[in-house]
Amino acid sequence: MMNTKGFTLMELLVSLVILGIVTAIAIAYMNYNYNSTLSKTEEIFVDTIHDALKLYLDGDAKNLNFPSGSVCTLNKTHGTVYLHKATETLTFDNVLSSSYVPLVSDELVNPANKDKSNYRCKSDGSLFIYRDDDYVYYYFIRKDSFRCLNDDAGYITNLPPSCIGL
Repeated sequence: MMNTKGFTLMELLVSLVILGIVTAIAIAYMNYNYNSTLSKTEEIFVDTIHDALKLYLDGDAKNLNFPSGSVCTLNKTHGTVYLHKATETLTFDNVLSSSYVPLVSDELVNPANKDKSNYRCKSDGSLFIYRDDDYVYYYFIRKDSFRCLNDDAGYITNLPPSCIGL
């Protein structure tokens, strides 16, 4: 009479294969969630930069000089207005040194940066400020000027699409 209390070799192999498949699915799902979280974290970081720029414009943009020559026209509900570029050469350091922005350069860190040796952002990239005839302010800064974003292609701006690429 044979002892039938244990598992057969076939039952063990099938169990290991099923366990391997479940593990592979779980690892793939966790990897997807990790990358998705990094992407969302970077989006939130870029939103923080947008907010800092808006606060800067609300407080300090009125002190900038805007010559009369226009660089773009905008069609608004009440007619055409012209967009003027500030004569001052600014960097994001100007934004950080503003009394209206609750950020300091030490806090300019992208938590989603994959390159941990370069997690601090630079703030010396050129920042362009524009104003239209209605005294609405706009900003434009290239993403690669921060040198800490995983997706550094493109720009951070609130310019209307018709005026991007000035």
